[in-house]
Amino acid sequence: MMFLNSERGRQALDAFSKGMTLSMLSLKDLADIEIPVISMEKQQEMVKQYEELSKKLRQIRTQENAVMEKMTVLMNGCGRR
Repeated sequence: MMFLNSERGRQALDAFSKGMTLSMLSLKDLADIEIPVISMEKQQEMVKQYEELSKKLRQIRTQENAVMEKMTVLMNGCGRR
């Protein structure tokens, strides 16, 4: 998943995709995409880092939503006395 979402992975998918509005990829084309093989240890470390970054991003988004909500309350209260 990480490879297919990476820049190199997207380029590989784009090279095989067909269609204008809705791209299609056949199973044969998918089988022809070369996915780099890295050690299990490295994969596990990358997954750990990915999960940590995903958690951090969720926290940031939660904070962003809280700030946006406060801004909305502030703007909706503007002019009231």
